[in-house]
Amino acid sequence: MIKACQRALGYGAYNYKTIQTILEKELDKKDPSPETEQLSMPLHDNIRGEHYYQ
Repeated sequence: MIKACQRALGYGAYNYKTIQTILEKELDKKDPSPETEQLSMPLHDNIRGEHYYQ
């Protein structure tokens, strides 16, 4: 249960449904993939990049 909560916190999701899904899919028993932490934003017309805010 603690690992499920830690994983949910890593996602930035603070709700019961997220933790329930993690437990149902047994994601708390797996190590988080380092690749998921480094995913880049997809290219899309509606997504403003960092250059927009400078």
